[in-house]
Amino acid sequence: MASLSRSVMVFLGFAISLVGCATVSPTYQLAPSSGDVVWAAGRPVMQQQIDGVEVAVSSTGQAGGSLGLHVQIANAGAERLDVSPADVTFTACSGTTNASCAPTKWVLDPEQELAKVDRRARDEQASATAAEGFLAILLVLNVVADVGSVASGHPRAIGVGAAATADLMGANEASSEHAMGKLEAERDFWANAALRRSTVYPGQAAAGVVMVPIHPRARYLWLHVRVGQRRFSFRFDQTEVAPG
Repeated sequence: MASLSRSVMVFLGFAISLVGCATVSPTYQLAPSSGDVVWAAGRPVMQQQIDGVEVAVSSTGQAGGSLGLHVQIANAGAERLDVSPADVTFTACSGTTNASCAPTKWVLDPEQELAKVDRRARDEQASATAAEGFLAILLVLNVVADVGSVASGHPRAIGVGAAATADLMGANEASSEHAMGKLEAERDFWANAALRRSTVYPGQAAAGVVMVPIHPRARYLWLHVRVGQRRFSFRFDQTEVAPG
């Protein structure tokens, strides 16, 4: 679990980048349903081992409309393992019976999320460039109007329009930098902290955070991890700690 602290720090940067992206929403937290836990970096961790493979899972918190879970898969056997977020699913349940559970779904795909972030970054850059070009033209027109006003002998409030346009240019640049900074934090998370497809050789481990969309009515969340023919399932209690 050596990578837990690094993953949590990147996750926190990702979560902070989402603050203010939407209206205030309820805050939820996950806690292990089982009392049989170990602790790492102040966080309760559930562990299971099957046929030389050990899986450890802990909650990292909420980011926007999703909950994060840190997953580590250690290979103590002799075979090479391939692990992927495509092998991680979740089930949200309002009770302890199967009938109370929503259909099992996959966690968010980091590759798809990276593609979304890149598209948003391109759109943001294009929008900022277009606005910058428009404001640059407006600034020139204001300067020309000031010069014409003086030449006509009917001077207006010289420089007011140009100053206002310059302020708009500064605000546009600051807004674009802020948006790009948030997108960079998101990209850093999906590229470096999220669980991504990895080959795990004997004696090695792979780890990262998986993101699960929040089901507000759920009381329990099951996380399922498949490694080859092995299946690991972990149950968390979900509680609402701050209403929206």
